[in-house]
Amino acid sequence: MQGLKLEQSEQYVTEFMKGTNQFSDIRVNHKEMIRLANGTAANYFEIGAKFMPTADPLILAGVVGYKGKKMISVVAVGPPDAPMAYLKRMVQSLKFDHEKAG
Repeated sequence: MQGLKLEQSEQYVTEFMKGTNQFSDIRVNHKEMIRLANGTAANYFEIGAKFMPTADPLILAGVVGYKGKKMISVVAVGPPDAPMAYLKRMVQSLKFDHEKAG
């Protein structure tokens, strides 16, 4: 997924999930471009899936951002009755420190 645009970066997470052979029924329920607390652009997304060993449904909230040429992602996972707002707050707390010149 080299050269993946930030606006499409949730695809990296869904492809990773598919590649583990641990999840089924993977679907992106919501996504939006946001700014993290320090102003860094990020892609926020919400995913629904089933964990195949138990067939239990799960919800995921995640963000992807770039620092230089490196993609950084954070994902929080919970059962379907977990408050999505809680998962969203956790992943949106990601911060990138600006590199110091020197």
